[in-house]
Amino acid sequence: MRGELKDRAIRQLLKSLAGRNNGLCIITTRIAVHELADRAAVISHDLQNLAPADGVKLLQSLGVQGKASELDKAVHEYGCHALALTLL
Repeated sequence: MRGELKDRAIRQLLKSLAGRNNGLCIITTRIAVHELADRAAVISHDLQNLAPADGVKLLQSLGVQGKASELDKAVHEYGCHALALTLL
């Protein structure tokens, strides 16, 4: 089922961390983890894709070289998606 953790050990670990923990655990996923949604300590943030100019800056910061127009084209071809651009 969507949004459910398949691995029992991971599920228990995350539930424990969401219960009483002074630390920080960051989960990145495209699908909401419904099993943690009702926990008071869990904060969810929906992230948007990058602005095209920010995508170009990201590529440049990663050492990608090329004309601004070429970088802009690459950013658009990958939908301004930060992870996809990082993996280029």
